[in-house]
Amino acid sequence: MDYVNFVTSINPVILVILLVVLLAGAYSSWVSH
Repeated sequence: MDYVNFVTSINPVILVILLVVLLAGAYSSWVSH
């Protein structure tokens, strides 16, 4: 049961997804503005 290892290996993916979502939101708001 390597739950900690699983979370640490998944963390970068979640960070990248969050960055992409934030960039997409900022880009869409900038374009609509």
